[in-house]
Amino acid sequence: MIILRIPCIGPSLNKFYSGMHPGARKRLADKWHYDIGWLVKQQKIEPLPEEEYPATVQVYCYFGPGERRFDADNLAPTAKLSIDGLKEAGILKKDSAGGIRVVELIPFRTDEQSYTIVKIFYDEHFNENHRKDWSSGELKRFAEAIRGTLRG
Repeated sequence: MIILRIPCIGPSLNKFYSGMHPGARKRLADKWHYDIGWLVKQQKIEPLPEEEYPATVQVYCYFGPGERRFDADNLAPTAKLSIDGLKEAGILKKDSAGGIRVVELIPFRTDEQSYTIVKIFYDEHFNENHRKDWSSGELKRFAEAIRGTLRG
């Protein structure tokens, strides 16, 4: 399991994609990746072991006094920047669909200065149920039913 504390929260999804120039977005991403590399060293975080893939990522964003809390879906840039930074730092070997299956975005209030906690772990319950669903054909039948509904 990995637990990383980041002393800030990324921009909202609206600001990151709608209100930010692509060059500014690239500079922000580079800064996050660099900063996460330093935080990993400072917090002595070890790479996620191979047996803990596919992983679940939980991103807890704590909004301090005077900060406007984002909706959970607006926390996506914080998750993306954090995961990419951990990959670049060598902590995550896989950030593709086979490496990370679930990303949960969870906003909170705090009396402290705003910060983010990123927790990465192997979720045995999710992975076992997912495998059972695919092997039973239940998801395939569900997907076929949805396609039929969308066509009809």
